[in-house]
Amino acid sequence: MMSGCALGKLLTQNSDIPDSNGRIRWAMVFATGLFLAGAMTDCFAGINKISATPTWCLWCSSLATLTWVLLYVVLDVIKWTWWSKLLAPAGANPLIAYLLHPIILFVLALTGLGATVRGYSASESGIVAVAGSVGMALVICGLTAAIARSGLRLRV
Repeated sequence: MMSGCALGKLLTQNSDIPDSNGRIRWAMVFATGLFLAGAMTDCFAGINKISATPTWCLWCSSLATLTWVLLYVVLDVIKWTWWSKLLAPAGANPLIAYLLHPIILFVLALTGLGATVRGYSASESGIVAVAGSVGMALVICGLTAAIARSGLRLRV
């Protein structure tokens, strides 16, 4: 979360780094620092998602920063935004998208189709697992868009 705040600050009007090359350079140094810090803390508790070890958190922040750099270059520098319209409904209604996945899994389990539809998650093939996950994400984005078009909004 704090890495996101630091990266978001780069995009504000009063940022100390106003040009895209400087932002990319700063973010790459930041990602490298996070990765190295994670490597240095590995000897304390190892890497474990469930225990939220420092190494896990730092390496995840590093990967998230690298993803931010990729998206920043594609969307803001190169200006390839056409593909992001597909994900816009989920970005505009994240609570709906977040809640839809467990609801879909529950409905699939009730109908007996859960194991069939989610077969990709148990696949030994990485390509099948990733393709299935992307497919599920696109279904959730499509359902989120349909729900949003119907006028339903969730607010906290």
